[in-house]
Amino acid sequence: MDQELISVIVPVYKVEAYIRRCVDSILAQSYRNIEIILVDDGTPDNSGAICDEYAASDARVKVIHQKNMGLSEARNSGMREASGEYFCFIDSDDFVHPDYCGGLLGLAREYEAPMAVCGYEFTSGNSVELSGEAYDVTVRNGREAMYHLINNEHTNYVWRRICKRELFDGLRFEPGRLCEDIAIMYKLIDRCEKVVYTEAPYYGYFDNSSSIVNSVSTKLEYHTMLGWYEQYQFCRERYPELAERCLKQTVHYYLLVYSYSTSMKDRNVIDARKTIHKDRWNLYRVAGPKYKLKYWVVTLFPHIMTARNALVKKLRKG
Repeated sequence: MDQELISVIVPVYKVEAYIRRCVDSILAQSYRNIEIILVDDGTPDNSGAICDEYAASDARVKVIHQKNMGLSEARNSGMREASGEYFCFIDSDDFVHPDYCGGLLGLAREYEAPMAVCGYEFTSGNSVELSGEAYDVTVRNGREAMYHLINNEHTNYVWRRICKRELFDGLRFEPGRLCEDIAIMYKLIDRCEKVVYTEAPYYGYFDNSSSIVNSVSTKLEYHTMLGWYEQYQFCRERYPELAERCLKQTVHYYLLVYSYSTSMKDRNVIDARKTIHKDRWNLYRVAGPKYKLKYWVVTLFPHIMTARNALVKKLRKG
């Protein structure tokens, strides 16, 4: 029965080439009791006007227009306006299978789980297809779900899942944060007694070369490092068996900050060093053999790495 309302939240920014495909796939859902909240995050292109067209033609579509505040605040704005018992988030350059909402809601109901997660396909096309075969379904308790999250067996992103609204009580995406999902997903999982997973690829992930996750920068790497370090601090108290894994990921992204930096005055380099300072010995301890030397170079002689990067950049331009 179509009873629980699902709020589908879609941040919109510079996606006029993709937004129709995304919204059309949501409107085509077999489960009809949905509201679609399109958050125009101050986009300079025609995306906002396209959103208004959809709102004028289907009462389930709501549009929020706001000044550009970033992905986190766009999602937060969507949640403030949402009326549903469930939330799901879809990136505006992606799209979903017609059974995305209904399939995940059915699993959440059947297994009494506050979160349901589906498979996904990397695609450059316009649709995702199901093979017709039965897809495996796995139910994990909260601790098992956290293990799989931390070990990257299920991506650290809020898309491709639906969540009970209550999971977000008191939680919001951190404004100004890149890789903002890493900073919140472990908190959501920690609130779940169980999570249900299906391998059915209901979500079509469009590999957009201009997206944030495909843009390398010291800020992106620092924010990713910060997310893993925060998970380390959290797991150290609640999931000690997972703390070392988080610390190893922190080392990895700490080194990537330096790999892309060309100046010791880079704010992200400064912040990265301050963040891990009290745990610098623990990071060295868990660093793999191939990382230990590089770790000490950037820790004891960071100017060597940034000077080397600046030289390489200059030579490539020259």
